[in-house]
Amino acid sequence: MLTRLFQLATSLIIVSHPAAGVSFQVQSLCSEAFTVESDHNASTNDTVGSITVKALDESGVPYKGGAEGIASIGDSPSGDKAMEVISSTHMRAYGWCFSINGVEPAAMPDKVSITSNDDVIQWYYGFAEYKDGAWITYCTPTHQARPTYICPVESPAGE
Repeated sequence: MLTRLFQLATSLIIVSHPAAGVSFQVQSLCSEAFTVESDHNASTNDTVGSITVKALDESGVPYKGGAEGIASIGDSPSGDKAMEVISSTHMRAYGWCFSINGVEPAAMPDKVSITSNDDVIQWYYGFAEYKDGAWITYCTPTHQARPTYICPVESPAGE
């Protein structure tokens, strides 16, 4: 009887407090809202890249790329379509950037190890900006510039 009571109490604790695992999030192209959110238990060999591929595969969201880098998620522009020429001396190159625990590492996702099941991986569409012969920004979120070919301006209701 005491053993059964202990088993029941243990089950209730486990059900009440499940392990969340690594938090995986993909931000919308044109806002701060997340379009994909999931949790994943990580092993000692997991990287940002391996968790990313696992999470995107499980979510069913189409993507191009792999553990070493993501070129496109959903219908995001990639390649030549991800370049915005503003003038002869000013351009933006768009692509997917990531952070882990709020830090943007200077490494590809397959080279960044998961260190804890409390880690938070966030992917967002950003741009690097080139102006007057120098790269002046890196991974600025797209929703801050809102280029119309990526973030179309919506018409007011009724038009």
